[in-house]
Amino acid sequence: LLASFSSTREIFTNTILASGWLFENYVKAWTTNNLSWYFLNSLFYASFSCSGVIFIASPAAYVLARKVFRGRGVITRSFLITMVIPSVMIVVPMYSILAQAGLVGNRFTLVIMYISSLVPFTIFFLMGFFASLPSAIEEAATVDGCSQGRILWQIYMPMAQPGIITVTIFNFMNIWNDYFISLVFGNKQEL
Repeated sequence: LLASFSSTREIFTNTILASGWLFENYVKAWTTNNLSWYFLNSLFYASFSCSGVIFIASPAAYVLARKVFRGRGVITRSFLITMVIPSVMIVVPMYSILAQAGLVGNRFTLVIMYISSLVPFTIFFLMGFFASLPSAIEEAATVDGCSQGRILWQIYMPMAQPGIITVTIFNFMNIWNDYFISLVFGNKQEL
């Protein structure tokens, strides 16, 4: 941190901050090296992908945690199995499929890749929160005439907010720090 406020000569001569705090290093990085564009680009991918993941995974986690139906265990185990597979192993087949469809080098493709890679983890994470919420609230809402969608979005989603915030932070950091998927599927400088 201190070296970032020092000149190059000060860094190599081990006289950090000898000439004072040099803020122009940050100005130069932000303007000359186009860091502002890269920052906004990462912010775009992380925010849209995190929003999409929550929008898709929350109803799925709610249904898998609160409802009993045939095949529930198989679906839950399939999400767990997909979490075990490293993303590096699926890059070549996914690239082949997306290249044939003409979708490589597209912002939409990167957002879809991030969403699809994070949905299993998010579902598994949120299932614990939805399962821990009291069922008496759902029964009372049903008696009052609430639909299942309204119970989810207006009652359980606000109650599961700590879990949603936590998993969103994990997902945001994962997308923000990712380089490999964006290098392979967004192989244009502006992406």
